[in-house]
Amino acid sequence: MSMLFTILLFLFAISLVISDVLLKKNLAIRLGGIVFLAVGVLWISQSMENEKAIIYGISALLLLLLIRFIMQKNAAKLEKLMIGVQSNENIHIDQTGLTLTSLNPDGMVRINGQRYKAISTSVNIPPNYPIKVVGIDKKTISVRPDSPSSQENK
Repeated sequence: MSMLFTILLFLFAISLVISDVLLKKNLAIRLGGIVFLAVGVLWISQSMENEKAIIYGISALLLLLLIRFIMQKNAAKLEKLMIGVQSNENIHIDQTGLTLTSLNPDGMVRINGQRYKAISTSVNIPPNYPIKVVGIDKKTISVRPDSPSSQENK
C-alpha cells in the first residue's frame, strides 16, 4: 500500500512540474511539486534500507528534473496544442482575417480558417471584426482593423 501511495505522490509531483512549466514558472506550484516528491520519498523510505531510500530519492529527483527539462524544451509546442493555435509560418503581411475574441490589445484571430494568437497595434478590436496582418513574429501576429474608418473601443 505504501508503494502505491508513493507512486501516486510522485505522479502528482510530476503533474505539478508540468503545470509549473505551462503556467510560466509558478513558484507555488513548483514548491508543491518538490514537497510532494519529498513526502513520497520519506514515505517509501520508512519501509526501505537507508541506502535504497537514498537511491530512490535521488532517482526520483533526477527523473523529475528530466521531465521538467523536456517540458521546458517542448512548452511552446504543448501550448499550441492546448489552445489550438497554428504556427505563424503560413502567414504573410497584408493577409486578412477576422477576430475571434476582442483584441485588447491581444487575443485570437482566424486567418484562412486557422486560429492564431494576435495583438492589435493601435486600437481595441471587437470580436468578429475584419483585421489585416501588419507584422509577424515567432509567437504573435500584429494586426490592425481592416477598415480604415474603425473606431477605438474603450
